[in-house]
Amino acid sequence: MGSLAMTCDAVVFNDARTLLDLALFIGIGLLGGLGHYLIIRAFPAWQVAVFGAARYVELVGTATLGYVIFGNFPDLPTWIGAGIIIASGLYIRAARAPAAASAVEPDTNPARV
Repeated sequence: MGSLAMTCDAVVFNDARTLLDLALFIGIGLLGGLGHYLIIRAFPAWQVAVFGAARYVELVGTATLGYVIFGNFPDLPTWIGAGIIIASGLYIRAARAPAAASAVEPDTNPARV
């Protein structure tokens, strides 16, 4: 919605934009859309625990980028919340590991079926 509103603003006020600006805006939109599409396509193939681990890396990465780019370091309550999220995910993963190890997958090899 923000992109749509700002596009209308740019058309109404006719701010000076270059072709490079237009190319960068389109590139950002395409890369963002591609990233979302790939995440959606990966959901059926991976277990939720795998995505959880990726989200933990994202927490650290966004904190690092926030500090490097904006000079904003997360405060103590933010780190406590991140720790709770990470600990919960690790607990769930550890609790499900024995059940996954004992599960027997069916043999789908056509030569042996």
